[in-house]
Amino acid sequence: MFDLNISKDLITIYQKEGKESPLINLFNFIVEAIKKKDFALFKLLVDKYKPSLDRDSNFMEALDSMSKHYFKKPLKAQFAFAGLMRNMLDLFTCSRPFTHTSSI
Repeated sequence: MFDLNISKDLITIYQKEGKESPLINLFNFIVEAIKKKDFALFKLLVDKYKPSLDRDSNFMEALDSMSKHYFKKPLKAQFAFAGLMRNMLDLFTCSRPFTHTSSI
């Protein structure tokens, strides 16, 4: 499914082209966490880089798949409640102004 050596090689090639980003750093650390079989470190990294990961839902999907594959634990359950709470909060803090349209 996921080949860590290929992943590490792709990251190295990307960095040699002079391209740096928080996500490249994250994936370097993710590879190391997987090699060490350290799920706590894996989760910590995902938590710390969450703002960057939120730019594209595919990142969390991929990390959830990696977590299931290498640690036999899903990441999604950890973030499902947070997403639900965020959606509920958005309902209450709607940025649209309230306009009353009925006439009495």
